[in-house]
Amino acid sequence: MKLRKREQIDLLEKQMSNYFIAVEKTNQSGVSQVVVELIEALNDKSFEVEVKAANNRKIQAQVSDEKGNLGEEICVLSHDAFVQSNISEIYQNIISEKLQELKPLAQELVKLGSENNNHEERLEMMTHKLENA
Repeated sequence: MKLRKREQIDLLEKQMSNYFIAVEKTNQSGVSQVVVELIEALNDKSFEVEVKAANNRKIQAQVSDEKGNLGEEICVLSHDAFVQSNISEIYQNIISEKLQELKPLAQELVKLGSENNNHEERLEMMTHKLENA
């Protein structure tokens, strides 16, 4: 961008130089008018370049600020993901421990259920014997 504007300024300066050469061949009043027009054109282009350079600096500052903000957000999100991963692992460990605790209880429950069935069968047999007796 700067190079392009610099090239435009160089071109205008070259055109001014060419005009000066051409003007030397014309009368003095014609030279003055050409010089004034060239100086105005050069001033306009210089002002445009300064405005665009200021806008570029402003945009670069905004991009830099946004880059910093995004960096902070990435850090926060990384931390949150790490914490959630740790919490998930803790929950998995707790669930695993509770399942291990439930295994003997489930086995005991199956055993008690089997004993209960045996007792019910014996009770039915005894009830049947008493009815027949």
